Parts: sequence; C-alpha cells; structure tokens
Amino acid sequence: MRKQQVLVLLGILLFFYFVILFYASSSLSVTPKIDEKVKYKQVNSASSPYVFDRPSIAEKVLNLLDVPEPVPKDYFNNDNPPVPRFQEGYLSLTWNENYCKEVHHYLALRSDEVFRQAHFFSDRYGHVRRIMKGFGVDIMPEIREYMEDQDIRKYDLKPNIHNFFVSGPMHKYQLVGQSFACTFQAYDHIPGHALFNRKDLLSESVSTYSKKYIDRPHCFNFSNFFPETWLLHIKSQCIDFFNNHFNTKEYFDLKAKYKIIYIRKLGKGPHLGEGVNPVNEEEEKAIREEYDNGRKCGEIKKNRIIQKFIYNPLLIDGRKMDFRVYMLIASVNPLIAYYHDGYAKVSLTPYDVTSTEKSTLITNVGFDEYLEQAAQGEKPLGMNAKQLREAHFWSFERIQEYLLKVGKITDPNWLDNYLRPSFKKAFIHLLRATSGPFVKFSQTYELVGADFMLDDDLNLWIIECNTKPRLQPYTMVYKSDREPFFSVISDEFDIVFALARSRLKRAIKYINKIVNDLGDIGNDDPVELSDLEEKIQEFREITKNRFEPEFQPKPFNTFSKFVDENLEGPERYAGLIEPDCL
Repeated sequence: MRKQQVLVLLGILLFFYFVILFYASSSLSVTPKIDEKVKYKQVNSASSPYVFDRPSIAEKVLNLLDVPEPVPKDYFNNDNPPVPRFQEGYLSLTWNENYCKEVHHYLALRSDEVFRQAHFFSDRYGHVRRIMKGFGVDIMPEIREYMEDQDIRKYDLKPNIHNFFVSGPMHKYQLVGQSFACTFQAYDHIPGHALFNRKDLLSESVSTYSKKYIDRPHCFNFSNFFPETWLLHIKSQCIDFFNNHFNTKEYFDLKAKYKIIYIRKLGKGPHLGEGVNPVNEEEEKAIREEYDNGRKCGEIKKNRIIQKFIYNPLLIDGRKMDFRVYMLIASVNPLIAYYHDGYAKVSLTPYDVTSTEKSTLITNVGFDEYLEQAAQGEKPLGMNAKQLREAHFWSFERIQEYLLKVGKITDPNWLDNYLRPSFKKAFIHLLRATSGPFVKFSQTYELVGADFMLDDDLNLWIIECNTKPRLQPYTMVYKSDREPFFSVISDEFDIVFALARSRLKRAIKYINKIVNDLGDIGNDDPVELSDLEEKIQEFREITKNRFEPEFQPKPFNTFSKFVDENLEGPERYAGLIEPDCL
C-alpha cells in the first residue's frame, strides 16, 4: 500500500516538474522586473536581424528619425471644443514628454525582447485581464480602471511596454508617439473614431457616403442598409421628420398596421439599450408635446435621433433577435481590418409591439436584471442563470440550424454563402464612410462591436457600433465544440503583435544600414545624418503596417482579413466589392 502511495506521490511531483519546465521554456516567459534608473544590460548580438548592431549609435539614430508629428485636428475624437487633457493625471500616471526616447533606449539594448515576449500595460479587470495575462506579462499590475486619486501622479510608464490595452481614451491624456504609444508599441484605441462610434455622426457619415452611389445602387443603397434617421437637434432634419413623415397619412396607416414605426435614441454616449425608446403611443405623445408637433424644431438642442423601426423583424421562436459581430481595425496606416463571428442576442420574452415592456422590443434589455435575480437564487421567467444565458446567447451555427429547421432558409452553408459575406460588406462600407478622420498612427488599433438585424425577408440592417464592446464571461458562447469565444481577445493580440514586430524588424534593418554607413564613430560621438528629412520620410514609410513573412498571424487565428489597403483593386477588399464600385 505504501509503495502505491509513493508511486502516486512521485507521479504528482513529476507532473508539476514538467509543468514548471514547460512554462520556464515558454517564449512568453515572464522577465525580471526592470529598474528604469539602471542601464539595460546589453544582450544583443549583431548576427541577428532582430537586434541593433551598435545600440548606442542606433539609439541616437532612432531619436533623429522617430520624431512625433503635430497633433492632427481629429486627434480628440471631434470633442467640441477639442480640449487636450495632457496635464491631467489619468490613471495616476505622470506626464513625460520624453517617454518615447526612453523607449528608444530600451529597444536599442533589448529589441530581441519584443520578438520573444508580450508585455502589457492595462487597466482592465476580471476575465479580460486574465486572458491578457495568459498571453503575456502584466508590466504594471497596480494599474486599475477608475483608480482613486487620478489627479495625483504616482506612476511612471515603463519603457518595456509592448501593448497599451486600456478601457478608456488614454490618448486624450497622453500624447501618442511622445508620452506613450510609441512607434513600436501598440495602443487599442484610434484617435478620430467618433464618426464610427456615435449614433448621430454614424448616420450622417453613411448618408453622405451613400450619395457617391446614387447612380450605382448595386454598390451601396442606403435605404437597404441603415434605417432612415433624423437628427432632431438639426432644424432642417427635425422639420423634415415632422412635416414629411410624422404628420402624414402614410405614418398613421403604417402605425395602424405595425403599431411601432419609429424608435428614439440618444445621439451620443449610451449603449446597452440606455436612452432607447420605441415610439409607442406614450412616447409619441411626449415627442409631439416637447417639439410642439414640429413648431419648436431648431429650439431644442438635445442630441436625439429618430430612426425607422424595423417593424418586420426576423423572429426566433417568436422572440426578437439581433447579432453582435466583431471587427478588428488592426491598422489605420494603411487600413487593415479583420472580421470575427460574434453571437446572436435573442430576447427572453415574446415579441409584442403592443407591450410597454422594452425587453420585448429591444434584445439587450432585461437580461442583466434577470441574471442578477438568478444570482440571488431566484428563477426569473422560470430559468436559472445557465438557462438564461443559453436562451439569450445563440451561436451563429445554432441560428442557422433553427432557420433550416423552420424552412426559412434552404442552404446548409447559408452562414458562409450569405451571412458572413454580408457582414463583411457592411463593414467595408462603414469603414469607407467613416475612416476619413482616423488619425493615421501605425501603432493604433481598435476592436469594434457592431449590432445587426435581419428582417423577416432576411435583409441585413446595421443598427449601431461600439468601440468599447462588452466582453463578459456570459457572452462567451461557443463557435464550435472546441473553440471558446475568448479567442476574440487572444487572436486580436496575435495580429497586433505580428504587425508591431514587423514594423520593428524593418526599422532595425534600415537603422543598421545607416549605422554601418556612418563608419568608425565612437559611442559618445554626436550623430548627424545627411538628408535627414528624406530619411525621416523613409522611416515613416517603412513603419507603415504590413506583415513580414515570419510574423503572419497564426494559421488557426479565428479572425479573417477582409480589408488590406496594401493590396490593389478588388483584392483590397477580399473580392467582396465589385470593381466598378471602387
């Protein structure tokens, strides 16, 4: 008996020994904490294409070539007025205008680290931070979202950060390319994305974009893409809504048949159903009273929009449904974008246009409340927490199986032949309509969550976008039997790090040539470059994003690329857009 116990104990010890050995040899091993006051120990070897030949000289060349450009007008996401907050202590961080020079020093001596490891700065919490830690090293774990005493500057950013993965717009408090998010780092927000993120600006942008295709409706037809929208704080649109739509016989005829024809939303800010009100009898009365049936158009400046309600939605077991789909804007210099499946949100209560309960008409309303009740031991709607999640969150495959079963579709490959290509085409048009103001830093990227609906005729409608999509554990539905949905985060990192490493590899090759051309120069000698402005432009060109062969995303990456402005013609959009539409 003792012999068996000893063998079991030895087996357990061997198991833990091999686990430790595996992690110790992992390419994402944790590096010792570095004191920035101490010079980095030089470990580089000139025989590698991933290190600088002469670090001291290379650092000086980097400081000459990698200079920040003036802050563009769209940097502050169309804030009105555009107010820089660089002197505020966001996340209790100090302001250091020489931060990127410190990063140059780190890279000159330890560039190999960027190719072997993944270092994060983040204020995220919970499961998102755990996924991040599974991919790399949390460099400053003391940082948290909504930290107290944000105006008290306690922390200096460490130069060995590779990816800023933060919840808020850090670029409003720190300057991209100077005090954080340097050229060979990555940052998960794109300055200038307001047209994409706000409901009011998104509507205006898509409407303006559609005018380019008036004579080519097969390319893009606004009326079959985005529900017709009026911005009530704009006098002309407000008058048009009341005079030509809200006060017409056509409206009252439609209302008699479909009950709800419009939906009111706040133009800026809230998501998750907040500020969204279907225009039922009560809401219609309130709108008519507040705007004096249109006579006060131009006087009321509240940012509200009225949008046509999809009054013939596709129903799942009698319940309303919409899709949450993800797009990774991996680069804006040039534009590179990827698609990822999301999930379907199915209302927990039957669709009823006569009901005053918003949860019957808006799919993401009510779930959190029910889930909280279930956590307290209750059974709302007769379901526990697991049953609520299964009823509310459906995979795309599950939706396809249902539609095949009820005879709504007949193609067993409907997802690949229709739905996914339709999502990608919609994203292409959204990008073409809204990406103009994106500030073109190579180091910025953004994960976007977009909500789509299918009507009963299977026409696809874009509802809204969110550049801070909610990634909660209970939304982690399975794309297949083997693949959990948290791949959205880990595979996003795979792409972003591949681009950052590609930028750095090209820069190392370029700077090593310059250093070698300088000849016999001492480490303490000043460095002067002939044709400096020309070299700065060349440096900016080689640090534009494209993948080096050895840094392509992994073959099993669950994102699929559908935009790459490095390519020409239809291939730029994965063959999804006809040549005459370009």
